[in-house]
Amino acid sequence: MKRLWKWLRVYPRYRWTRYDVLVRRGAAATGIFFVFVVIYGWSVSCVTASEASECRSRFYWFWNASPNEFGDTLAGIAGALAFLWIIVTVMLQSKELTAQRQELKLARKESEKMAHALQAQADIFRDEQRQRQETEAKDYLEKLLDGLVSSFVWVSLPYEVSWLVRRNKPEGEIQEFYVKIEGHGDDRNSCIQRFTRSVTFAWAIFVAENEEQEVVRTTKFLAQRMRISRFLTEIDELMPSLSRAEKIVLEDLGLLHTKHEWLDLLDCEEIWDEES
Repeated sequence: MKRLWKWLRVYPRYRWTRYDVLVRRGAAATGIFFVFVVIYGWSVSCVTASEASECRSRFYWFWNASPNEFGDTLAGIAGALAFLWIIVTVMLQSKELTAQRQELKLARKESEKMAHALQAQADIFRDEQRQRQETEAKDYLEKLLDGLVSSFVWVSLPYEVSWLVRRNKPEGEIQEFYVKIEGHGDDRNSCIQRFTRSVTFAWAIFVAENEEQEVVRTTKFLAQRMRISRFLTEIDELMPSLSRAEKIVLEDLGLLHTKHEWLDLLDCEEIWDEES
């Protein structure tokens, strides 16, 4: 019996607290409505018939009413309760929809965070890939520069690649000067700088400037011309994969436009010995 009493004290309270607050409010409103119905039913109502008045409780008149009035009374009570619980249901649905919107908002935020994290990982992966490509390109550039410098052995001999140019001045004077390709220096960078400057100067004399001149002495067509062209072409193709620092180094060495200038010089057949 004690257990039953304890269960009756604890279990309803436990179940009551598990319901939603709107359901509890609806149940409380239903209880208040039934209390009002009971109080109203016990109130006295007087009915006058044949000049005689009879006063009894409304419950008495309810139980002794005609079936039509009995049904109308029950329908009124049920309609009021139905209207009350429709309001509760609408409020519950609105609350659930609000909770769903909050969940969707949180899910969208989490999705955005995940997208940002994936984007950050992708950026890190691209940066690492770019750094690897730049490192590989830098190592390959070093080999190309060493190979290009090794092709400058022929430049150490004086006037091996040189031209004697004669120009007629408007005053009637004749100007003669030498144009030569050089590539010797104290280190690799100085060799390359001297080579690129001499190529640019020769290109300016034979290609860019539009003056009347005569090449008095031509030079032999270099046996290393294709090797130099290959190195310059590969350096030019490697340019997009290099880092900004390496591009600045190549710009300081003068290698940004040397390939085109060198190929233009090779296309000038009049400055090369036909026998070479």
